[in-house]
Amino acid sequence: MMLITEQTAFFQLIKEKRNNVGIKFANSCISAQILEPLQTIDQYVEFLVRKLEQRPEITTILNAINYCSRFIQFSILDLQAISNITN
Repeated sequence: MMLITEQTAFFQLIKEKRNNVGIKFANSCISAQILEPLQTIDQYVEFLVRKLEQRPEITTILNAINYCSRFIQFSILDLQAISNITN
């Protein structure tokens, strides 16, 4: 009976490790697929703000887009950090 219990505990440990690796891999893939486009958006917005600085109504909108994009980026990074702590 002891052998079965030890094997069950061993397989449970392997299963948990495999799940943790899968979660970390999923987090890195998802964050890369979201963070990279957001960084591109930030770069385009900053470029447009420089080019359109004479148009305050447009720069206000662009700054709002930039703020929201960065908020999403920081939220993703926070979720990654929390995920790494819990794993």
